[in-house]
Parts: sequence; C-alpha cells; structure tokens
Amino acid sequence: DKPIKTPMAYNVIAFSTEKVAQKFISENNGKLLTFDELHNHSWERNEEMMKEMKEMMNSGMGHSKDSH
Repeated sequence: DKPIKTPMAYNVIAFSTEKVAQKFISENNGKLLTFDELHNHSWERNEEMMKEMKEMMNSGMGHSKDSH
C-alpha cells in the first residue's frame, strides 16, 4: 500500500506470521499477498517516496555537522 513507508520504496513488508500481518493490515490497511502473488508482483518503486528520501538525504536531515 502506497502510504506504507519502506526502506527500498517498494511498499512491501514481510511478517513472521500471517496473524501478525493481518493485525498490521487491520490497523494500517494494505493487502496480504500469497507466495505466488508476491512472486508475480510488479515490484515498482514508489517514486514519490524515493523523491522524499532523496530530499531528506540531500538536506542532511538527521546528521550533525560535527559528526564524521
């Protein structure tokens, strides 16, 4: 689901069990994918999320000027 932020911007999250995944979906929306659906998933990156991440990195957000 697009609102879900993930490190690689694919909006796909793995869970240890289906129960944990269903709980997350009930609280945050999304869709549970079967193995076959995941295997055939288009794996398109969320370009909006990528742009946001690049802007944050370029602005130095979260980094101190004194840290090396």
